[in-house]
Amino acid sequence: MNFVKATWYLFRKDLILEFRTKEMLNTLLVFALLTVVVFNFAFPPGIIDPELVASGIFWVTIVFTGTLAFNRSFSIETEEDSLRGLLLLPHDPSFILLGKVLFNFLLISIIEVIVYPIILVLFKVDPVGKFYVFLLTVILATIGLTFIGTLQGAVLLRTRAREILLPLLFFPVIVPIIIAATKATEAFFTGKIDPWSWLKFMALFDFIYISATIFLFEYTLED
Repeated sequence: MNFVKATWYLFRKDLILEFRTKEMLNTLLVFALLTVVVFNFAFPPGIIDPELVASGIFWVTIVFTGTLAFNRSFSIETEEDSLRGLLLLPHDPSFILLGKVLFNFLLISIIEVIVYPIILVLFKVDPVGKFYVFLLTVILATIGLTFIGTLQGAVLLRTRAREILLPLLFFPVIVPIIIAATKATEAFFTGKIDPWSWLKFMALFDFIYISATIFLFEYTLED
């Protein structure tokens, strides 16, 4: 079994287990919808420019929802010590990271697809920019979030208070990505600013996050 197959089988295993129960997906979806609804009441239409509010609320919702997914990324591998079995495979341990990143990327992407039209309707936003700009923004931001979130989920795997510690570690690190994603989304909604500088900024931080995550991941699994 080569590295790519090992990554694919781990991703496929998590995918089958999740869609057999839909436990994680349903939890993330309910949490995301509740977050959007609460923000809708906090910022009623007409008080503030809806395009500015909607771009921030979209990414705040995704970040809050993502912390739930990252907290549970490795929890299933602690059962019967299956993580140790994965580490015994004759491959670089980063295949575990990539398999989990792919799974988290898929989960968060599903939430983004569902939340996006809801925000447009609730906040009465009519985007004027090109949709591929928003699509590129979502891809770049989600890549950065999933790599950092998955790594920190592994770091806190054996920590009792990981539900509390993960947000404390996760939020400060992903601030650059969230600021850039919010501004690029605002550019898509309003058409008043240039999104490309923010997209380049996100691409740079993605490169940094991915490189650091792959380098550090092996050390997070040491006892």
